[in-house]
Amino acid sequence: SSPVYIFDTTGPTIVLTGPGATGKNPRPQWSWTTEAGATTQCKFDQPGSVGTWAACTSPFIPGADLTPDGTYKLSVQGTDPIGNVGPVVSASYLLDTTPPGPPSFTAQPTSPGKNPAPSWSFALPPAPTDATGFECQLAFNSTVVAPYAACTSPYSPTLGSGDGDYALSVHAVDAAGNASTPITSHYTLDTTAPAAPTVTPSSGTTSNDQTPTWTIT
Repeated sequence: SSPVYIFDTTGPTIVLTGPGATGKNPRPQWSWTTEAGATTQCKFDQPGSVGTWAACTSPFIPGADLTPDGTYKLSVQGTDPIGNVGPVVSASYLLDTTPPGPPSFTAQPTSPGKNPAPSWSFALPPAPTDATGFECQLAFNSTVVAPYAACTSPYSPTLGSGDGDYALSVHAVDAAGNASTPITSHYTLDTTAPAAPTVTPSSGTTSNDQTPTWTIT
C-alpha cells in the first residue's frame, strides 16, 4: 500500500469554561477541552500583575486564595503533537468579596394590626452601590418561618402562624452573592377581639335612684 501523508498546519482549538463573570469564591476554577494529544500552556493575570506562560492541565485552580478583589484572567493556548500552536483563548473573573451597604425601609405596616398580609417596602442602598437585589427572612416570635430567599419590594407575606410578633429582615445582595447587614422591622398581628366590658349596675337592676351612674370596666 502507498504511504499516507497528512498535511496539518492547524493548531488545536481550546474550549474554555470559566467560573463566571463575577463571584466571591477566592478559589475559582477554569476548565477546558481540546484535541487528543495536545498539550496546553496557561497565563494567569492578576490585578496589577501580568502572568507568564507555563505548562498546565485542566482544570486550573489557583494554588491559594485570590486576593485582592479585582479582575483575574486565565489565558490558555494549545499545541498539537506535531508542533502546531492554536489560538489563545481567555476567560476573566471579577472577584468581589465586599458586601454592599444595607437597604432601607421606605414603608412599614402600623403595629399592632389585624391585617394578616401586611406590606413592607424597601430600597437599595444609595449610589454608588453594586447591590442588585434583596433577600428576605420572616420570623415569628423569634423563630424563623421563612429563611432568606430572593424577594422584591413591596413584600406582602401571608402571616400563617397566628397572632404574635413577626420580624421581617431584609438584606441587599450584589451580583457576586455578597449580602449586606440586615435591617429588621417588627409587626404584631392581633386578630383577637377584646373581652366584652362589664357594666355596673348590670342589666335588670331595680333602683329608685333618679340619677344613676354606670361604671364600665
